[in-house]
Amino acid sequence: MVMTFKELSIQLMDQGWRCYHISDVPLLVQGSNLQSLAIRRLIEVQVYEGKSLVFVRDLKPPKDE
Repeated sequence: MVMTFKELSIQLMDQGWRCYHISDVPLLVQGSNLQSLAIRRLIEVQVYEGKSLVFVRDLKPPKDE
């Protein structure tokens, strides 16, 4: 079954992802900007090529043993 982007968006939000509209996504994903941001903020980020929507989900911090 092929899923439309709208269906995928709804499914991701149902799974706890937040969705943000960022008009200048190419600037955000340039180099390691996005990866650095994700590591600093303990988030997981998904960006779909050709879309101005960025999906973000919080990661749980590692437990101290």
